[in-house]
Amino acid sequence: MEQHEYETMYHVEGRYWWYVGLHRLVLKTLAQYAPADRCTRILDAGCGTGGFLRRLNERPGQVVGIDLSSEAMNWCKVRGFSRLAQASICQIPFQNDTFDAITSLDVAYCLEPDDAFASFGEMRRILKPGGVLVLNLPAYNFLRSTHDIAIHTRHRFRLSELRSMLERKGFSILLGTYRNTVLFPAAAAVRILKRLLPNRDEEVRSDVQPLPGPVNSVLTSILAAENALIRRGFRLPFGLSVFCVAQKPAQ
Repeated sequence: MEQHEYETMYHVEGRYWWYVGLHRLVLKTLAQYAPADRCTRILDAGCGTGGFLRRLNERPGQVVGIDLSSEAMNWCKVRGFSRLAQASICQIPFQNDTFDAITSLDVAYCLEPDDAFASFGEMRRILKPGGVLVLNLPAYNFLRSTHDIAIHTRHRFRLSELRSMLERKGFSILLGTYRNTVLFPAAAAVRILKRLLPNRDEEVRSDVQPLPGPVNSVLTSILAAENALIRRGFRLPFGLSVFCVAQKPAQ
């Protein structure tokens, strides 16, 4: 990710619709599959500037964050976090069977597919038997745009591909769906047009930029409605992201 993107993330992560919707869904998912009474150690693998670490710390138990970026680590320290390690998700510096749950939100896309596959094995290694992994990743390589250049995307995933990777690493899939479906047609059209009609003078920045309050509220409400459908068992057939919950088999 470009360095300036970390500062943007730090300042908007607590209220920006994309993060708010995702963080709420992950917290509800953890409450279902890794409730606090039996999930005492959580790793946020690729914690960025720590916005989701802050939410995880509202739960009982111990939360640890790792990120490869020193810039991300610095912003996490600004938030006051100390249980941190600067590390790659391909080489996680913890012993086998350490964590009850792992969250990794929009992280493995920055790796080539073989390296992403290896990172899922690392996450399985450090999960306790019966532990769960919650993943969110960008969907569909045909949606690549200047946003992906700014955040250093190497690969966008199809749901079937992600499920297969996780199953080959020995996980059982508890939940798999696309998300951010309502906005998919408009977002796909804009990204494809940008690619066909590039603006050479355009500064390369991600799509994560501050929005007017009413617009941000509407988009947040759309994701809230989608989250409710997912929690009720609906599996969305396409979207801007793929979302999976996988479990390491109990011994």
